[in-house]
Amino acid sequence: MKCIILAGGSGNRLWPLSRKNYPKQFLDFGNNTSIFQETITRNIPFCDAFYIITNEAYQSIVEGQMQQFQGIDYHIFLEEEGRGTAPAIYLCSLLIGDEEDVFILPSDVVIEGENYSDCIYHGKDLAESGQIVLFGTMPTSSTTSYGYIRFREEKVTRFIEKPSSELAEQLFAQDDTYWNSGMILAKNKVLQEEMKQYASLLCRNLKPVSDQGRQVSPNTIRYGKELFSGIENVSIDKCLLEQTDRMSVV
Repeated sequence: MKCIILAGGSGNRLWPLSRKNYPKQFLDFGNNTSIFQETITRNIPFCDAFYIITNEAYQSIVEGQMQQFQGIDYHIFLEEEGRGTAPAIYLCSLLIGDEEDVFILPSDVVIEGENYSDCIYHGKDLAESGQIVLFGTMPTSSTTSYGYIRFREEKVTRFIEKPSSELAEQLFAQDDTYWNSGMILAKNKVLQEEMKQYASLLCRNLKPVSDQGRQVSPNTIRYGKELFSGIENVSIDKCLLEQTDRMSVV
């Protein structure tokens, strides 16, 4: 399985601990490793290659923190100017074989509990049936900061990204609702098929960009902002998850 890690966020929710030049995913909260490094470590048993997407400003931080991991296959992609998670994910997917499983992760999530591996293996089984798999968690408030997953059994019936306060209160009152953790697992060909269906112009515009990155170090490729001048700024949540009907949830 190939792992795409989104590590370009500015970490505003934890200001002032998290600052624009050193966001929360790179902070150590007492375990002698950052949340970003914990994300890598947690998924080494499941993934044989890591594709790390981050802001150009964080190049030295990411390269420095990756020195902890010897012998793993990883690639760093630097965006001079981010255009949202949808372009970043699709650009990475073009470098991965159609039949591969792709596991897309935020770099700033802390996961506790002992059933993580069970969830991943179950997600892989669902992905084999052609589903895009989300990973939900029980909501503890009616916050508008997260996406909400409506489900019946394991089938997603609706995805709502960061709803209004009124809608969030309605969703929180329902038993068939999870918060979205931000993790996505799918066959790469399924991910690309659905992206082409719901964001065809975005996908066409990104195709020529995929081979125009500049190698700046053995593991690092930089994409200048001029390559993204005509690319829509859009999240994977709005671009795909709110539209596709091929989703299951763990």
